[in-house]
Amino acid sequence: MSTIIDLYSSLEADARLQRAWRENQGSRDRCLEAPLIVKTPREVATAALVWLKLKFDPEFKDSQKLIPEEDLLDWAYRNRKDRCIGGPRLVNLCRNPAATEEERQSAIASLLFYRDRFTKNPLVRTDWSDVGLQSLAASAPQDVVAPLLKVTSKYAPMGVIGVAQLLCTPPDVISYPLPKIPGVGEERSDAIGVFGFRQGWPITDENLWQLCAVHGLLNPTQAAATSYKERRKQFQPHWEALTNARPQIDPSELAATLYLWANEAGRYRFRYWHTAP
Repeated sequence: MSTIIDLYSSLEADARLQRAWRENQGSRDRCLEAPLIVKTPREVATAALVWLKLKFDPEFKDSQKLIPEEDLLDWAYRNRKDRCIGGPRLVNLCRNPAATEEERQSAIASLLFYRDRFTKNPLVRTDWSDVGLQSLAASAPQDVVAPLLKVTSKYAPMGVIGVAQLLCTPPDVISYPLPKIPGVGEERSDAIGVFGFRQGWPITDENLWQLCAVHGLLNPTQAAATSYKERRKQFQPHWEALTNARPQIDPSELAATLYLWANEAGRYRFRYWHTAP
């Protein structure tokens, strides 16, 4: 029977995932993504982050303009079922004459990133400056909404501002759970703790839970857990086994890699790695 240690070892041995870990961490972006990703395709959340950078961060004001090439837009439509779930929405935005230049640029940058996450893509890959983050933290909810991007959580604007404020003025002592942020639930709060404050606690989202199920790691009680709080409780023995088996790896890195690699598996419908026995 597989264990969490076996699963982590197989993921760790995959050179593609090691490269993905090196290239795609982005702590502040990962934190600000938390309230945006709720009920929203990841490609759209990434575009919303880029739009926020273009609006609030002076580091991005003079960014090179991107052109929406037809082959990129065709790719987004072709892959809408398996990978680029939010692609058609971003394609429609690119072709919408009512779209602002910032909205169009954010959509193109996101599509380019998800087509090839290992090429230079400054709008996506460059992290926030302190000045830009402070400007975002001081903004009003209505100022952080790009209507044509259609981020579907109505609490996302308050959440984005709350995350920015927490990053600008972190608590003196970080403990579990993080201070409550409007629009940010337990799962997203855990991700903020891991990526923004290097906390060593697991993010037991749906992707990780399905990955564990595919590899036969869940007993009937664990498999039946549906709420995030219950999954987190049921995953604790696995988490303790993994951290005890890998004392040389910082627990925050264990948590971050598990989260990112499980997301990668989810994008490929859990066929990205070998099939569990």
